Amino acid sequence: MTPVQLEAWARRALACLEPPEAPPTLLPSILERVQTIQSSSWHRRSWRGWSTGLRVSLGLLCVATAALVTAVWPTLIAADVPALAEAAVLCLRLIAQSGAMYVAVPIGLMVLTSALLLIALARVIGEGVPSHERL
Repeated sequence: MTPVQLEAWARRALACLEPPEAPPTLLPSILERVQTIQSSSWHRRSWRGWSTGLRVSLGLLCVATAALVTAVWPTLIAADVPALAEAAVLCLRLIAQSGAMYVAVPIGLMVLTSALLLIALARVIGEGVPSHERL
């Protein structure tokens, strides 16, 4: 049998078959799942399910963090860690005195987390870590 004949035979055999039927429980389970997704809270939805304002805010926060990390990266690599800690404490004292704690605390925690991550990355990438211990 040639490939052309085999293809023709397969087409005829498939044309004789009836289309498969879905089980009767399929549609109700799909509708139930869609209802569950629609009624879930915003943070459990996919990115496209979030409100536009929330997506824009999170995007701007990511860009601002990336800009801050990019601007501070050379300083963190060459800086003295105790001096950075002293500067962070001074900034937190100034913020606490101005009464902007509700806004500054989450931003400060984000900056501190980013700084610690950058210090850890600098040590992993740097010469102080043996090659078998690097990630």
